This record gives sequence, C-alpha cells and structure tokens, in this order.
Amino acid sequence: MGLTTKQLQSKLVVQDEPHYYELRDPKGNLVRCCGSATDVNKVLSLFPECSYHKVYYNIPDTVDVSHTNLGEEQTLPAQKILPKSELETLEL
Repeated sequence: MGLTTKQLQSKLVVQDEPHYYELRDPKGNLVRCCGSATDVNKVLSLFPECSYHKVYYNIPDTVDVSHTNLGEEQTLPAQKILPKSELETLEL
C-alpha cells in the first residue's frame, strides 16, 4: 500500500518549528549558519572542532502594523500607461 494520503503521510513526518543551525568555533565565534542537518554534517567534516546548535525562529502569530496619513499632496500619482516601445523584432 502506497503512502499517498495525507493521513498516512502525517504519521511519518514530524512537524518541527522553523529553525536553522549555527556552527561556532571553540572560542564561540560564529563560523557559519546552515539550513539543514545535512549541511551541518558537511561543514563539520571540514571543521571538526566546531560545535552547533539549533536556533528556532521567533515567528509571532499576528503582527500589528501602524500607518501614518501623509495627506493629499504626498500621495502617489496615478499610474500612466507607458508609450509603445520602438524595439524591432530580431529575425535570425
């Protein structure tokens, strides 16, 4: 039986929060950021003395955005249709 339904697939895939990995040298300096564990393993093969940890993004559920009214004189003008191009077709 194939894994073609969402119900079966969701049992196999563990949903993880958005994250990335930071690799640091023994002094604590940031060497590199990686997006996947595979990339971390490749970089660790080049820099075996480094350590890494997973950093989770802090994504809020909602974002409150304020606005400022600039008045009528500072509004953008209406979009105008540009004149027709004078380009010629290239025949090869």
